Formats: sequence, structure tokens, C-alpha cells
Amino acid sequence: MRPKIGITWLYRAGGGNPSEEEPSRRYTASVEGAGGHVVPLWHDEPWDYWLEEIDGLLLSGGGDIDPSRYGEENRGSEKIDLERDRKEFAAFTRARERGIPILGICRGMQVINVACRAGDGKGGSLVQALSRAPIDHTLDGENSRFHWVKVVSGSQLAQYLGGAGEYRVNSRHHQGVTAERLAPDFVASAFSADDVVEGLEVPGYGFLLGVQCHPERSGEAPEFEAVLRAFVRAAGEHAQPWCGRPGTEAKIAAR
Repeated sequence: MRPKIGITWLYRAGGGNPSEEEPSRRYTASVEGAGGHVVPLWHDEPWDYWLEEIDGLLLSGGGDIDPSRYGEENRGSEKIDLERDRKEFAAFTRARERGIPILGICRGMQVINVACRAGDGKGGSLVQALSRAPIDHTLDGENSRFHWVKVVSGSQLAQYLGGAGEYRVNSRHHQGVTAERLAPDFVASAFSADDVVEGLEVPGYGFLLGVQCHPERSGEAPEFEAVLRAFVRAAGEHAQPWCGRPGTEAKIAAR
């Protein structure tokens, strides 16, 4: 039985929003290629039912998080969607309560960090507009940029990649996490040369990992595609049979 992977904020093909449909297709194809059964969490539907059925949660990339969630005014945040914030933060909370594997990609990594913000306001925030020097992390038009990151020895990320060291990654973001903005209990598992956190994880959770690059973009960060495979394997270890509610299997198949 393939593990059921919920992917947040997907758009249907032919729905009239090509700029969102193409990333949705990439996420779906990458998870299916890694051996998962995709349960799309469509942007325009409730998710509560499906959050009880999935074996793993993938928080996808996208626009910026409302900075009021980490106690700041807007100082460069773009494409904020309050409904997306509400649904993804609730999805993360429920997935963590259930103890299922969670992977955050780009915005998804930032959601994980902000969602685990400390009550005293220390950590769990973002740099709203990264400097573009010495590394430009932003899009080059519609294309990814590329730079090197250093993966920390002894981290889960290093284990999934086959070892610590330097890896070339793709980059499509203008916000980020730094060490002083990391949520409590998290550790940074990768850094870029300008000290932007490129990977984060929670020791002892099982699988709760965020990466700033985009492993779903096939061929752009090929070593990091191993992270997707590791995520799906971890979800497979937690996979449960269909929960027994009438019509669940047919409903998932119909999505």
C-alpha cells in the first residue's frame, strides 16, 4: 500500500490558473515518483476530513506568510493569503498532533518555523526581505537561481543525502530563516554562505524536516530529491489502512 501524502494548496489542471497549475503538477509528480499516493489538498476546499486520512503532510511553496503571525509589521512581505495561512498552520498543527511525517518546502519550511514560534516571541520568525548580496536567493525572472549550501554533519538531512558537505541547490525565495530566528527545539541542518538557514529539523520527532530549496523541480537539485524519497518512506512506516469511514477509499481515488 502506497502511503497517502497530503500536499497543501494545489490547483486543478484546467482550472484557469496556469501559473499555479504548473507547480501543482510538479509536486504531484515528484511525490508519485517517490512512491506516494497523492491526496491533493485543493486550495478551494476544506481539508479537515483528509487531515485524518493522510500518512504524511507536504507543505508546499508559495507566497509569504502574514508577518503579524510572528509579531511584525509588513516590511517587504508579498503575495500574502490569509486563508492559506489559516489552513496550512492548522494542517501543520494537526499533523504534528498525529505524529505523522511532515516535510516543508520553501514557504512550507517557513510555515513550520513560524508555527512553532515560542510564546515569549523568541525565535520562530522570518527575515522579510533578504539581502541580494553576496547571494541572490530570488527568482531570475521565472527561473531558479543556484548556489551552494553546507549540510551539517550528524543531521537527519545529511543522513538522507548520504553525507554532510556542500550541495548545489536551486533558489526561488526572497524571505528566509536565520539562526537567531529559528524556533525553539529546532536545529539548522543546512546553511548558505550568507548564513541563511537552508534546512531545519526537530531531533527526536521522527520526520519533521524543512528545506528551503525545491526538490520537486526535477533535475534542479538532484541530490535533494532523496529528501522526498525519505519523506515518503517515513510516511510508509506510519501508513494506516483506510480508516473505515464509509466511502473513504473511493473519495481518495476520486481526487
